[in-house]
Amino acid sequence: MAKRDVTDLIERQPALEERAGIRFEGLLAILDEEGYAGEPRIEMLGEIVAHPGEKFASNVNVQFVCLNEKRQVLGTQYTSVSEGAYGYEAFQESVDLKGELAIIKIVPLCR
Repeated sequence: MAKRDVTDLIERQPALEERAGIRFEGLLAILDEEGYAGEPRIEMLGEIVAHPGEKFASNVNVQFVCLNEKRQVLGTQYTSVSEGAYGYEAFQESVDLKGELAIIKIVPLCR
């Protein structure tokens, strides 16, 4: 089966984004139902932008959590940005899935 856009499944956490001092832009999620070796896989792309300054105010880990309809975890991945780095980072991450995707949570965590 062909790849398809599932960006509408993304569930953001605005309060956590605000606390981390970041915002996400240009988010895109593509589901490849055949993925690697026949297992479904999702590709997530986007941008992490600092606000209100030009540098990231703290270290931030961003978790991508893929869930089924019962909100059970199917797969996870993460990326991070470092405190003091220029306030822009583009990302592209893949997650192998262990079932049928219903929700993609993007969770920023300050460290």
